[in-house]
Amino acid sequence: MHQGDRRTFLKGNLAILVISCDNYRDVWKPFFELFSKFWPDCPYRLYLGSNKADFEYPDVTVVKSGEDISWADNVRKYLAQIDEEYVLTFLEDFFICRPVPTAAIESAFKTMVKDHIDLFSFTLPKKGEPFPQSENVYYIDPRAEYCVNTAIAIRAKNAFLTLLKPGYSAWDFEVKNSKQVNEAGSFPGVFVTSGIDYFPLLNGIWRGKWVPGSVRFCRRVGIDVDTSVRPFMEPNERIWEFAKGTGRRLMNPSIRRMLKRLLIRFGHSRRFVSQD
Repeated sequence: MHQGDRRTFLKGNLAILVISCDNYRDVWKPFFELFSKFWPDCPYRLYLGSNKADFEYPDVTVVKSGEDISWADNVRKYLAQIDEEYVLTFLEDFFICRPVPTAAIESAFKTMVKDHIDLFSFTLPKKGEPFPQSENVYYIDPRAEYCVNTAIAIRAKNAFLTLLKPGYSAWDFEVKNSKQVNEAGSFPGVFVTSGIDYFPLLNGIWRGKWVPGSVRFCRRVGIDVDTSVRPFMEPNERIWEFAKGTGRRLMNPSIRRMLKRLLIRFGHSRRFVSQD
């Protein structure tokens, strides 16, 4: 295969899938406007996953799941409509806030194909050992919390499907799969991460509510956001999320789990997605 043919093959074998559902269709416009602004030379086909809703935007193909059975079932149906063997996945509220270096993403994908990697993450999960003969690439630590997650990553579809168990919510996908990998001590394939964060992000939505700072950022860069459909986070919710994030970074996981159980016992169960 000539170099030019290989380049065309690589580009043609990777697509971008924005995983969403109809309940978040008010988020689609700012997502894609930010995407276009900060990654204008993206060379890959763009797919948006919805249930039944249509969406008109240049170069975006909508793939539909029909009835909303579960997050994993939806994603399986999206993947069945995508010809490419690899997908770079986003959630619809991952708002890109700085330019994306296309050459770095293409280099990562070439490494992935060449070395038969099943997942290449870009959002810096806990790093393990360096990946051989690759600069700034590391194995993901299978003992880490949330070692399986919904963060931005290039995923081989076959390996992705093994983790998309029927009926799984997005929370199940992360927590139950991570627990299984933690116990096994290994992933179902080769899972690596970049040592550089190529996708600086803002979270647009938190538990169904707009994050005020993200909306302000959108408006500052000239992107309109329809805030009539869903509310903003309350100040006390923002403080709570800041405290949780700080605790996640600074606390030992066992201490954090003990504190979580204590807070649930004293009536704060609604502040947590799970009760585990």
